[in-house]
Amino acid sequence: MSRLKKYKERLKRQRDDLDLGGVNKICESSDFSVPSLRHGNRFTDAVRQTIIALKARCNVSVSQCPQVIQVDAKKLFNIDRNLKDLPSQQTVREISDEAYALSKGAENLSLDNFTLHIDGISRDQRKFKGHEVTLASGEK
Repeated sequence: MSRLKKYKERLKRQRDDLDLGGVNKICESSDFSVPSLRHGNRFTDAVRQTIIALKARCNVSVSQCPQVIQVDAKKLFNIDRNLKDLPSQQTVREISDEAYALSKGAENLSLDNFTLHIDGISRDQRKFKGHEVTLASGEK
């Protein structure tokens, strides 16, 4: 086989590997498992980071985040997700609020361990929510 034919075949294999069909083949294989969206009662960090990226980088509205995740999972990975399994609009708002609170205190966080506290109260049918970040050293 000539060097040119080998080169063309190698390029074809690389192109096939990059093709979306290759992703679908991986998803359909028996050793591929559908990733979990929750860790206990809490959504996984991957779901939370996806929502933050959709809101911050892609300017996706709160009401559209679950549908965007659903469409992406279906079109890219051939995974059917029910909207009931995805974060609700209220959960998307809460995750966005947490990201905002963390971004405001980001200069103090560095690589230190921290805890984010969220406290809410309702008065006169209005909800008030507060955020507080506590560092491992106890500093707030």
